[in-house]
Amino acid sequence: MWIDQRGSEVLTRNECQRLLAVKAGGIGRIGLSSDGQVSIVPVNYQIMDQDVVILVGAGEILEAAKREAIVAFEVDDVAPVDGMAWSVLVRGLATEIG
Repeated sequence: MWIDQRGSEVLTRNECQRLLAVKAGGIGRIGLSSDGQVSIVPVNYQIMDQDVVILVGAGEILEAAKREAIVAFEVDDVAPVDGMAWSVLVRGLATEIG
């Protein structure tokens, strides 16, 4: 286990993938930059293999995917019983799939 400078446990890649899959079908946030402005937008997502997949219509997210922009995607949760929280941040190229 690795602890970062804030005292938070850094999750393994496998644990991050598991948490993303557990919350799939739920809501995450995608962050992207367009024309020098940063947008963070809530989206519904699924997991396909090891990829995060979101269904979008026309707009800035689809345009980012068409130009294969670098984006960030985040999902987090807080357990109601013990208050333990986690957050998974994924960064990579957005791509359009058919």
